[in-house]
Amino acid sequence: MDGGYGLVSGTSVAGPLVAGVFALVAEARGTFNPALLNGVVMSTAEPQSEHGKLISVIQQGGGLVRAWAAAHATTLIEPRALTFNDIDHRVGTITLQIYNSAETEMTYQLSNLAATTLYALGGDFLYNNKGVDAKADIKLSQSSITVGPRQSVTVDVSAADPQGLDPERLPLWSGWIAINGSDGQNLTIPYLGLGGSLRSTLVLDPSGLSIHGNPSQKPITENSLVIFPNPRGPQKPGPSKDKARPEGAIRHLNVTASFKLVLGSPLVRIDIVPLDLCSSGPPKPFEHVQGGDIVRLGRPVNGTSEKGPKVLVTRSLACTPDSIITEFAGVKSIGQLPGYPKEWAGIGQLSGSWTGELDAPWQFAPPGRYKFVARALSITGDAANEADWQTVESPAFSVSYEA
Repeated sequence: MDGGYGLVSGTSVAGPLVAGVFALVAEARGTFNPALLNGVVMSTAEPQSEHGKLISVIQQGGGLVRAWAAAHATTLIEPRALTFNDIDHRVGTITLQIYNSAETEMTYQLSNLAATTLYALGGDFLYNNKGVDAKADIKLSQSSITVGPRQSVTVDVSAADPQGLDPERLPLWSGWIAINGSDGQNLTIPYLGLGGSLRSTLVLDPSGLSIHGNPSQKPITENSLVIFPNPRGPQKPGPSKDKARPEGAIRHLNVTASFKLVLGSPLVRIDIVPLDLCSSGPPKPFEHVQGGDIVRLGRPVNGTSEKGPKVLVTRSLACTPDSIITEFAGVKSIGQLPGYPKEWAGIGQLSGSWTGELDAPWQFAPPGRYKFVARALSITGDAANEADWQTVESPAFSVSYEA
């Protein structure tokens, strides 16, 4: 851009430009081998600096593409990048293979070019690209090598995290191994590591999971009563003729659950969790305490409580039979909100809405007490391991149906 190099968003420019470079390099070299082309394009790229410091590999990749150098490079290097991973999956040593395809002997000088280290998370655990002046400890088994024509030599590269950084903020350290040949070729191989644990890092925003009714957008607080329309279909979740209309009950078409991801997650669930379970047996009346935060099962009782008068809401099944319960990673539920589970969810707000309907068509949740439990799988976590799920819960609320 105007003879310089800038950092802007979007692969819509970089993608087709690099594709064109690959086509030219493939034509010049007479091969469409993707591994070879990727290797020469990356190793001949030129790392860029800002304010006298190399920009992180996580931001610029290999650097500024140099098509002519890639088309005529005689030194081939594998692998094309060195990934040292996070502290849970740290790779101790990676071996570089340097192949001299020229007809003459070559001597190479190897060195480390460290880039700016970035914190992926800020002090408040929100997304923050803050740079710090800290370098990984990179060790090379050889700093000078001589390679005969059409021969190769290996060099071991090891790395240790920079000192004095906060691992909970996920410091991303990076740089390049510079390989300068006696013929004037200047090649670089990018490396990248993370000085923290992705598996144990916060994924879900700790502010929790909120729910509101639609279309009013009114927040649903602890032990609110939500009244859904009694749906059409073969299954009627609750005859509504026996249902009173307590003051403050929320009548909505659906309820929406919302929460935020601080980091991406490989898998996100929103389970519908019943709070009152029962085995097979006769239906029990459902009792809601008007104006209060208590919802309980049992026979209706006249009188008042500390929270307000007891109001009979429905004489339908007010607990969830265990026959429709499933359990996954320690959470018992009657299903998930429509659209869930979600795979590879990105940073930002997620939401889902519920009308009382279950996964099976025209099947609806029995009247009773429920909550939503949103769970995000930790990055690199095992979905079968309960400890690898991070959880936020909604307030408990009661569900009934109108005619």
